[in-house]
Amino acid sequence: MHVFIAHAAIGGGANLVCTVLLLTLAKRVELGRPLGSILHLQLDNTTGENKNATVFGFLALLVHWGVFSEAVVFFMPKGHTFNLLDQTFGPLINAMKTEVMATMSDMLEMMHRVSYTSCSLAAA
Repeated sequence: MHVFIAHAAIGGGANLVCTVLLLTLAKRVELGRPLGSILHLQLDNTTGENKNATVFGFLALLVHWGVFSEAVVFFMPKGHTFNLLDQTFGPLINAMKTEVMATMSDMLEMMHRVSYTSCSLAAA
């Protein structure tokens, strides 16, 4: 799992989505993990961040450059919080808002603790 935290001043939007995707792919290559020939993405159904010309243009470039032979995008339906990944993010965001994390180690420990607890509860 890769986690990216962006300062509020950076904002969100398509540029952040493309940057995070590029950094994730670059890290996989750096670690020697194969990318495969087809990119499958599962994204929230939001026009401001995911469902727009910038993201699809970036995906088209990845195919054009030969990084992937094709890119397939799935958009999550409205109200998709039944998903285990979504059930993990709620408690994680709440903990980030309420806990003091002075170091990166503090943050990583909190993320591990919260995600482990959330996953355990969701699986029960």
